[in-house]
Amino acid sequence: MVLSNPETTVSEDAKSLSIVIIILVVFYTQLYASDSSASDISAISDKSIFNIEYLTPTEDDRNIDTLNIDINMLLTRFKMIDLSFYYGITATYVTGSITQLEGNINQGTLREASFDNSAYGIGPGLSTSLRLFDSNKIALLINLSGNLIVYNERFPAGGEYYNLMWRGGAVIEYKLDPTKSIGLSHQWTHVSNGQGATSENPSYEASGFGLRFMGIF
Repeated sequence: MVLSNPETTVSEDAKSLSIVIIILVVFYTQLYASDSSASDISAISDKSIFNIEYLTPTEDDRNIDTLNIDINMLLTRFKMIDLSFYYGITATYVTGSITQLEGNINQGTLREASFDNSAYGIGPGLSTSLRLFDSNKIALLINLSGNLIVYNERFPAGGEYYNLMWRGGAVIEYKLDPTKSIGLSHQWTHVSNGQGATSENPSYEASGFGLRFMGIF
């Protein structure tokens, strides 16, 4: 198996990610500009979400960093238990190295090998948010989400061009006004292609913090 090991500078990554962020923010703003004067939406949880997060690896042999950008729109809300469901899209940039077994145990060639690679990805997803506590200014939420991500490279090394990204975590939200809020989240994620515990499914896990905006933008 021959794998590429791209040399990508931090500045080049930052420029590319900045372009992606700007495009997504402009699209999001234009899409919802017509709703900015709505007066019949009474709760912040009825709004949409823009989220950006940075996750670092939790395993030594899966040294992969993840940057995610999410745009989610309300699908439905159950007001009695304050449970909301959203649909949306996630753009991701992942980079790092993975250590895995290669070779044949019967031939005596089985060994550990480390491979570096990076990739960009994008894909649709669904998420749910449950409000555990809500005051005039502060709220505490639990979030769960799942995405199908398609990448421009096989990722992680030895895997496929797609993965399933599962995330879960908590959000502390501060209400800026009746229609907007800002939140700080802590997320855990598991990424794999769903083919089971095989060499073709080099899964990885990560955790980290995110910043999100909820409202009509």
